[in-house]
Amino acid sequence: MIFQLNNTASGDSLRDRLADRLLEQAPALCGKPDLASSVAVCEAAHGVAAVLQERETLPQELTPHSSCNLLARALEAAGEPTLARRLHLAGSSSVYATSWITTGQDTVWTLDAGKLNTSDSPCTELAVFERLREMLSTYADVWDATSGRGILGLKRLTEVATDILGPRATPAERNRLAGEMRDYCGGCLDLQRHRRGWQATPIVMSMESR
Repeated sequence: MIFQLNNTASGDSLRDRLADRLLEQAPALCGKPDLASSVAVCEAAHGVAAVLQERETLPQELTPHSSCNLLARALEAAGEPTLARRLHLAGSSSVYATSWITTGQDTVWTLDAGKLNTSDSPCTELAVFERLREMLSTYADVWDATSGRGILGLKRLTEVATDILGPRATPAERNRLAGEMRDYCGGCLDLQRHRRGWQATPIVMSMESR
């Protein structure tokens, strides 16, 4: 897109508006609004904004998911793997917040296990369990405000179990492995309860039918 900058929209102000857009969207989507005040994230946002300005990108063209992915790449390049991982998980919709009528005002955090299988990393049982642990450790703080009260919804566990076990696995074998993954997530969250001093452990629910 080609556009002209007028007196009220100079290069500097456009860069600032792009950076503001990134800092408004990405931290909120990944469930950690205070990331907008992080020095590392702010520097990454202004760096990304400078590149976007050169590409003649308008602030309104940025979506929350693209903001997360752009910041994740910048933070990874800057040597901030933990922050980059959190934003990448949000940008790829691997972890996201939803609301259910049955839970009232409580936010349900959903983990899409189907995103655990990547083209550059084989879907082995050991790798999947490690990725589950890493994702839950990265996002544990979303339950700090409620002292652990809340819900974790798990999607596509049976699909992942099938990928691991192969097409010859019986339904009972797939369901058993899916159950082990669900129980493992519960154990990871209970460990976070002890580490973070929560009064409760988030409820883990399978969302196979959703």
